[in-house]
Amino acid sequence: MKLLGDFFHIIDVPVDGTCSWRIKLNADHIIYKSHFPDNPITPGVCMIQIITELMESKTLLRLELKKVRNVKFLSVLSPVNNDEVTVLVKKITVDGNEYKVQAVVYDDSVQFAKISVVYEAIR
Repeated sequence: MKLLGDFFHIIDVPVDGTCSWRIKLNADHIIYKSHFPDNPITPGVCMIQIITELMESKTLLRLELKKVRNVKFLSVLSPVNNDEVTVLVKKITVDGNEYKVQAVVYDDSVQFAKISVVYEAIR
């Protein structure tokens, strides 16, 4: 399920070669109606999918998640309290068709998640 354009929108795209996007979360999305009613929280799997879709836009490749190496959820990401956040890909290591990615989701001084995943490029 693609989230870009419905669950989240890109506000700022990287223009200087960096991998940093400012995104806006849609607090009215159906996912938030069930996770959780009256107290919406961004599911961790959605944060991983956001990173996947942003990386696909950066690489212009279709990426398939192969492994979640490490995930640390540091703070609750609520679209009511923080509807705009930054997704920063801190490191990308390419080995053949494999992309190892380390990313953080944050806003101002609050880090919501540190995520390290491995993708395979589908050609």
